[in-house]
Amino acid sequence: MINLELQDLTATPVDIETFIKDPEYLGKVFKDIYPYWLGVLKDVYADPLRSQYTDVIMAGCLGAGRTTAAVVGFLYDLYILTLVKDPHSKWTLIPGTPIDMALYITDDDSPYMAMILDGLSVSPYFRSVLLPNKGIVLEENMFPNNIGIIPITTKHFYIGKAIVGALFEEWGSAEDDAVKKCYDTCHRRMFARFMGDDGIVPCRIWTISSASGVLSTFLGDSWDSYKCRPHTLVVEPTIWEVSAHKGIYCGETFTVFIGDDTEKPRILQYGEIGEDNLHGRVKRVPVEYLEDFQRDIYTALVELAGVPVKKPALKRPELTMRKETFNPFILLFNEKTEISRFVMYCIGVIFVFILGVIYGMYGV
Repeated sequence: MINLELQDLTATPVDIETFIKDPEYLGKVFKDIYPYWLGVLKDVYADPLRSQYTDVIMAGCLGAGRTTAAVVGFLYDLYILTLVKDPHSKWTLIPGTPIDMALYITDDDSPYMAMILDGLSVSPYFRSVLLPNKGIVLEENMFPNNIGIIPITTKHFYIGKAIVGALFEEWGSAEDDAVKKCYDTCHRRMFARFMGDDGIVPCRIWTISSASGVLSTFLGDSWDSYKCRPHTLVVEPTIWEVSAHKGIYCGETFTVFIGDDTEKPRILQYGEIGEDNLHGRVKRVPVEYLEDFQRDIYTALVELAGVPVKKPALKRPELTMRKETFNPFILLFNEKTEISRFVMYCIGVIFVFILGVIYGMYGV
């Protein structure tokens, strides 16, 4: 069977909470992860060897701690992978084939790369399995069995490699097409090489994107379909959900309608409309954020509530006027244009002249 079993491993893996909090693993750097994300990771790894999720998309509000959670999940996948006795035989790979976790980053100063290297360097477990002189940079063959972490730097990064998992950080729309191709390539190759029964794979693709990022990338075009894909977990927390453990909210809330195809977002007044009639398009928001929603409801929805909504574009008056100038009657008789004022002046002069002629001919 291609799915991982305990007999395929050199040791029984620790659960995700132990992995995060025990100094033997990531406890020296990530033990203070937000309880919200610990709950999400415990859901993903309810069974460390047979997670029901192959894709985890972390969206939602800004400042939520998505980066930490995704890096922890990425490193836990790597941890499980390093426990496999003979991965090439297990997945019928040619001996010596690089087995790589792929990392999409936008520059060499990416915080994701630094966090992964920190996690590897301070973990006694990872230091014990790193090959000599490895762990300074992310590269192939960092661990036994040709296991490594490769930054995605070219469009042919996958050639000759078995991509078993990946992490995609938030990207800009200018690179969107290239990133989508890398994402799709990783997905196809993971499933081609490692898929077991029920669509289970040993590692995941982690995608990090704020609500504003969702709007500007390929995710936005098919956001609802991504949510419905099998084995895909989409996490969209609000800032008050990830901060609930801080005890900073009084408990009072107001209700916001987040809008739909026919109605704009708005703060609902008490008793205005039954929430059942809004098809779940409402958010209960702590009163601590009332001013933010009153000042700019669209920005507050994206940055605080983590809802990918677009602010409608403002119409430019000059463009409207430019369209109107194509109508010759508006051009001639619109009193706001120079040419129309000149035409009206000429008409007035001619009218006065005609009156003068008539007066001269018939006047007393």
